Amino acid sequence: MAYSIHWLPALNRELPKYQAVYEAVSGAIDSGQLQVGDRLPPMRTLAKKLGVTLDTVSRAFRALEQNGLILPRVGDGTYVRARGEPAARTETGARLLDLSQNIPATHHEPRLLAETLARLARRGPAHLAGLLAYQPDTGHGPHLTALSSWLARAGLPEYPDLMITSGAQQGLYCALSALTRPGDNLLAERLSYPHLTSMAALMRLSLTGLDLDGGGLVPEALERRRDLSGARVLYCQPT
Repeated sequence: MAYSIHWLPALNRELPKYQAVYEAVSGAIDSGQLQVGDRLPPMRTLAKKLGVTLDTVSRAFRALEQNGLILPRVGDGTYVRARGEPAARTETGARLLDLSQNIPATHHEPRLLAETLARLARRGPAHLAGLLAYQPDTGHGPHLTALSSWLARAGLPEYPDLMITSGAQQGLYCALSALTRPGDNLLAERLSYPHLTSMAALMRLSLTGLDLDGGGLVPEALERRRDLSGARVLYCQPT
């Protein structure tokens, strides 16, 4: 069966190349230039025609397959799929999931991004200036209010100085910065958060490991090390 090649357009050079190939093929399918059952050109041929690398076309084809637009058949070629046609399955009937690359499936994102940017532009320069400015260090007011309400529902006391961090490492760094000084001793379980070691070195803290048993941290070890080192801070993972 001859493959279809009449639909080949010029690629959108403003997009990443693999996404431009994806949009070219998906657009041809949506417009009807490519019909269900049409056989696509071999990836190597398509790469040469479009002036891109084979890896670029391969990446685009994987995204097209993930979104149910094309169906590769081993030894036969790649075909346009019917909407709703079942995805490829293994001999046991389980659906195949391609985990070979950690890339997002791209289909509607460019359109949604364009619509979002258009809405932002209509709100005027003042609104955009607020988005482009530095954000509050401790978190936005509405977010802090929501967090305070959530803590109250959990039965925790009200905290006047809540702070929202960008992640666990920043939160840990802020806590250690507030509670310790260079040269202080920091206690932690012998098996602990891997980044704690590099963080302690950066902050010039002396890190001391505590013994563990089947129930977690050994209380006697904590008391002994606390008395010997004079440490005031313990980092532990209760779970």
